[in-house]
Amino acid sequence: MNRVFSKIVMAIVIALGLIGLSPSSSPTRAAEQALFPVGVAYDPAAGRFLISSLSQGTVTAVKDDGTMQPFVEDAALVSTVAVKVDPQRQRLLVTNANWGLNAHSGKDTVGKLAGLGIYNLLTGKQIAYVDLGTLRPDSPHFVSDVALDDAGNAYVTDSLSPVIYQVDPKGKASIFVEDKRLTSKGRSPISLVYHPDGYFIVGIPDSGALFKISLANPKEFSRVAGVPKFLGVNSMVLMPDGKLAIAQSLGTDSAVFLLNSANGWKTATINGAVSGGEKPGIVLTLRGGDLYALVSPVNILTASNAPSSPEKVEIRKVDFLSCRC
Repeated sequence: MNRVFSKIVMAIVIALGLIGLSPSSSPTRAAEQALFPVGVAYDPAAGRFLISSLSQGTVTAVKDDGTMQPFVEDAALVSTVAVKVDPQRQRLLVTNANWGLNAHSGKDTVGKLAGLGIYNLLTGKQIAYVDLGTLRPDSPHFVSDVALDDAGNAYVTDSLSPVIYQVDPKGKASIFVEDKRLTSKGRSPISLVYHPDGYFIVGIPDSGALFKISLANPKEFSRVAGVPKFLGVNSMVLMPDGKLAIAQSLGTDSAVFLLNSANGWKTATINGAVSGGEKPGIVLTLRGGDLYALVSPVNILTASNAPSSPEKVEIRKVDFLSCRC
């Protein structure tokens, strides 16, 4: 984290007297398996969290008592990144990439695989698999986040290619928007959320920028002003009250911020923050009206930074200290 941004984080933490990620609440601890998840979603009907796995290419269900059970095991999946629950249509959407870390990864698709798996939320069985890489076959790929609009269209970011893909409910894929600002180095996830007023907010980890992109006219592309650069932003959640929660992870420094906007995200202000401590990976999800964080042993897994042994993965409730901002 650069020194300027680090000072901003510390100033907010000190000024608001912030605590860390809910140490008073009992976290859900995933068993010590080498899953290395960087994606999490809550399934309200089944009362469980669903987490991805960079190393295994699976989706695992995690209960509040920490018990785990494989949910999606699909030979098409190599490294699962983001997971998105669609309760209205009983679907689970999973982004799929290849980092060359798995025994079944296949060298010919390392840095080239870009897929979206769609699964039955009740059974975990595949409904469809969409090969997004064919839309840009000569480009490198690392598909990261996925969001849904009101009509059930899925939108997928690609950190190594400056595009956001669109996949309609029938599985037809297309390029939603292409812009050189929509790219990241080092396979850092590009995150996005859909706002019901008809636009997306996209977070770019390298530049720390937040962009607003219109659903009706994606060329209507503007930067959210009034906030500092969120270097390392890797997860965002739109809260029920319209505020935006952002997880910022960079190196061994992390924090979760709460942003507010009074003008449709033309500008924004920081409304609260929580220090994540020395946790390299924090990914957010909603459980009802509450915000939860998956605290992972790694943010981006590579052959050089993979832990020598499996580490516990925790899912904790995020409690912001109220403030007048």
